[in-house]
Amino acid sequence: MQEDYFYVAAYLRLSREDRIGYVTESNSICSQRDLIVSFVKEQSNMEIYDIYIDGSAIIGLKFKIK
Repeated sequence: MQEDYFYVAAYLRLSREDRIGYVTESNSICSQRDLIVSFVKEQSNMEIYDIYIDGSAIIGLKFKIK
């Protein structure tokens, strides 16, 4: 039986501290990318399709739904 093969997307998220004054990639983003890429490379049935970075959401922000 052939093993399933997956194309995966990596989702990286900026922390609140990353948003203050950074022009280039933060250490947080680099660390997240390194960790995910390393994990996927160790899997024989995975390949990274794309890497997405979300800098628009603030962790811990609460919304009131009307």
